[in-house]
Amino acid sequence: NYTQPLPRLIDPAVFYDVVKIRRAVDEATEDAVRASNGMSTTAMNSSLNYLDPFGQGGPQAPKMSKERIYKIRQKAARLLAKAYSLDEVAASVATMQSTTSLEEVALHVLRRDQTDTEAKYVHFFHEKIPSRMMEQYTPLEPLDDVILNSPWELQGAPLRTRALVQIFKGQYEGAASDLTLGLRIAQELKKLHKPGTDQLVVAKHFKEEQDRWKSNWHH
Repeated sequence: NYTQPLPRLIDPAVFYDVVKIRRAVDEATEDAVRASNGMSTTAMNSSLNYLDPFGQGGPQAPKMSKERIYKIRQKAARLLAKAYSLDEVAASVATMQSTTSLEEVALHVLRRDQTDTEAKYVHFFHEKIPSRMMEQYTPLEPLDDVILNSPWELQGAPLRTRALVQIFKGQYEGAASDLTLGLRIAQELKKLHKPGTDQLVVAKHFKEEQDRWKSNWHH
C-alpha cells in the first residue's frame, strides 16, 4: 500500500544468517528423508524417474547400511545444530515447515551415541512439551550437559539458549550470567580474527578469565 511507510532495510548480516539457516535446514531435511527411506540420493532419483507402462514400479533400489544411515543422520544433526546456534527462533520456524523425519533425527543419533553434544542440542528444541507450558516442562539439564562437554569456543550458542529458557522461567540472574559469559566468548573469538593473534594464548587467557569470573559470581 503506497500510503504505508517503506519497509525497514534488513541488515545484511542478519539476512546472511537467515540464508545459512535455510540452507542448513533444507540440507538436513534431505538427509533425514534419505536416512528414513534407507536409500541413497541416486537410488531415490532413479526410482522416481523410472516409468513403468504396466504400473509395476521401478527396480528395487539397494538399501543403505545401518552405519551409513547413522552417518547421514549425524550429518543432519550437525547441520541443525549449526542452524540453531545461529538463531533459535529462525531455525525453529524453518524446521516447523519440514518433515517429521527431521524432528526425530537427533533422537536417532542419541540412541546410538548419547554423548553427541550436537544431537543433544538439537533434541532440546525437538522435544515435545505441552503448549504454553515451556517454563514448567523445559529442564535446563540437557543444556547444562551440552555446555559442559563443548569446547569454550562453542559454548556461546547453548549459553544464549539457556539464558532464554531462564528468562521464561523468571530466573533472571542466571540468564544475565549466561549472557555475560556468552558475550565474553564472542569477544574472545573476535580477537582470533585479528592478524597476529596467537590462538593458544587467547584460549588460555579466556579460560583463566572464565574461571575467575565464575569464582567471583559464586562468591
